[in-house]
Amino acid sequence: MPESKSKKDGTAGAPQTTADSAVQQGQPPAADPVLLTTDGGDTVAGSFSPDAIQVVAKCDTFRRAGFVFTRSATTLPLAELSQQQLAQLCQEPMLVVQAIRLDAEG
Repeated sequence: MPESKSKKDGTAGAPQTTADSAVQQGQPPAADPVLLTTDGGDTVAGSFSPDAIQVVAKCDTFRRAGFVFTRSATTLPLAELSQQQLAQLCQEPMLVVQAIRLDAEG
């Protein structure tokens, strides 16, 4: 009876992670997602500290979280959004949401 491939390569019993699976398929492992918060927590690495989001709809008009979005970018300061609104916007597949830093002067 032939041995299974996992026994031949010495990985029998070793759990396979998503990153391992991606590498085996010739894809780089996925990066961890960056989480935005409105509580002032340090959730974004480095010196970039977003204080707003820009939202663009993938269709002519789209409503979500009490706002109407179009194909033109709409800037929303994080201080004006609740955690629930931010989550709704970030999880909506019909919207493109980008974290940005507002100019201190503007």
